[in-house]
Amino acid sequence: MHKRWSAVAAATFFASAAVVLGIAGPASANTNFNGSCESSEGCIYKNTRHVASQGIWDYEGTDRDLRGNYFINASGTEVDDNGTSFQNNGTSCIAMWGNHTGTNSTWAIWAAPGGGKYDAAGTSYNDQVTSMWWEC
Repeated sequence: MHKRWSAVAAATFFASAAVVLGIAGPASANTNFNGSCESSEGCIYKNTRHVASQGIWDYEGTDRDLRGNYFINASGTEVDDNGTSFQNNGTSCIAMWGNHTGTNSTWAIWAAPGGGKYDAAGTSYNDQVTSMWWEC
């Protein structure tokens, strides 16, 4: 009985510590936010030509409001309205990027199947990405 109580107490402690400290738990969608566009991730680059060293945001999940997300290697630049090139390293779904927040609706402006890349530089939608989601 003592072991069971200890296990419950430990699980409760770690779960509450994760909430207080903002630690992502195992249910978190993105497990590898490290500045490298890896398998299963959709990535947004700050500059053209998919150059991670100039700023990258790599994510496995859906984020319908990119405000408050920042590029790695880009000195605090927010992802919202600053993404210029995109890459889908997912294996079975299409990565979708849009210039809206909230529901997906029909506002997608870029879509890429697995392994696909897109560069928005020079288009009328340059630097306007505000959301990302997956279509499977």
